[in-house]
Amino acid sequence: MTSQYSIRRVDAVLKVIGQLKSVDFPYEHSKHALEKVESHFQKLKLDIERSLKSDSPDLSRNTCAEALEQTFVFLPILGFILRSTDIGNAFELHGPLLRLARTLLGDNIKLIISSEWEYSPYTYLPIPQLDQFVLIGLPSPESANPLVFPLAGHELGHTLWRYSGHATHIKPAIAEGIINDIKSNRWDEYVKTFPSQERDRSTYGDHPTDMEMIAPASAWAERQAEEVFCDLIGLRLFGKAYIHALTYFLAPGFRTRLPHYPRLSVRFRCLSDACHEYGINKPEQFADIAAVAEVQSDPTNVEKFMVSLADTALDRSTTTLMQLARHAAEDAGIKLPDDEEIDHVVETQFKKGVPARGQSGLANILNAGWRAFQDKDMSTANPNITNYEDFLKELVLKSIEVFEIENRTAN
Repeated sequence: MTSQYSIRRVDAVLKVIGQLKSVDFPYEHSKHALEKVESHFQKLKLDIERSLKSDSPDLSRNTCAEALEQTFVFLPILGFILRSTDIGNAFELHGPLLRLARTLLGDNIKLIISSEWEYSPYTYLPIPQLDQFVLIGLPSPESANPLVFPLAGHELGHTLWRYSGHATHIKPAIAEGIINDIKSNRWDEYVKTFPSQERDRSTYGDHPTDMEMIAPASAWAERQAEEVFCDLIGLRLFGKAYIHALTYFLAPGFRTRLPHYPRLSVRFRCLSDACHEYGINKPEQFADIAAVAEVQSDPTNVEKFMVSLADTALDRSTTTLMQLARHAAEDAGIKLPDDEEIDHVVETQFKKGVPARGQSGLANILNAGWRAFQDKDMSTANPNITNYEDFLKELVLKSIEVFEIENRTAN
């Protein structure tokens, strides 16, 4: 009976996939992903059918459980793929971002851009069945707003973090740093927090249980490091436009924090330092968001101690993270936004209400968009336009469309 139920569930998923395949997709990668998922569920069904003939109850049970787990994994992805057809999405961005993703991650990358019903940009982490796909979701209210699209650089950073193996390399350094921090600076606090742990300070870190005790701090520091790395990738790819987009999304910040996210003040400090490191003229003022005093929600003494260890471990890692992000972009041959080209776009094209032409990169257009958005004189330069903000967004999208046409016709 369980096997028959499992087959029916898999058949139901396959039926939905068949229906989705008839949808008109704006680009082929969505359909390619559906075909991959369909093939995966056809194999799951075949595995269940074979397990029925094996006379092994354990094999049958495990095979059915695997199919059930995979249904939980892939149903949200099927919804994501369907939403990639939403006319509210900025389809103009797919081609330029795909080229950028392939430059950064490899020529075999396929890209799906969709909308999400959570107010945060999102990327699905690599899945074996979709290992060459990058799936980036933007919040539905902003999915057609090109000014926030530099945040896609942060989402590309998550994929790069895993493709490059940075997570594997930084993990032991973080754990070792936490151990050394406790031994050198935090021993009395450690003993007070864990009074039942009778350890010799000189040999602390040599016993496996020592690592188990600090596992939460180490895991949180690793997650924080990934988030900062992704910020730095976004900055290196899109320059000041990334800072403006991040500020738009996060201002004025949250009153509480999750321990696996770095403090906002730390994120913006790292971006400020990286502007100097990368040769980017940072905005005159960072948003007030950087000064928001976040607090943890009713943390225990142990959690406070662990979070402080994680925060300190992140502080020791920021220089390395800046170097990793810079080398990733430089090795891929990705140039920084060009301030002269950005000025040219704003002064000679956007102020006249015409799309940008002859641009060397998506980042220049997006930075020109932000510069025009923040220029109080721009709306008065076009007095016949009733809603200048909407007009500017359309102008940026048209510029990206022109940029894509120029690239395709040049190759």
